[in-house]
Amino acid sequence: MGQLGQFEGMEWSEARTKIDQIHRGIAERDGAVGFVSAEGLEAKADRVHFNSAALDEFGRRYAAALEVIAVASD
Repeated sequence: MGQLGQFEGMEWSEARTKIDQIHRGIAERDGAVGFVSAEGLEAKADRVHFNSAALDEFGRRYAAALEVIAVASD
């Protein structure tokens, strides 16, 4: 499960913080779910979506999380 964007200069609302806590909790309780941090990933100019380099890195993080889940399920 991918974390919501944490873009520089944009504070999270209470609702976004709550969603983040829920996502982390699901991943902690369910061994078939991983939590993928978005820390340090940059936004496009719209300040809503990740830029291309960030998406590449996010994909690597997802792959690493999936590998951990796969190994744990063996």
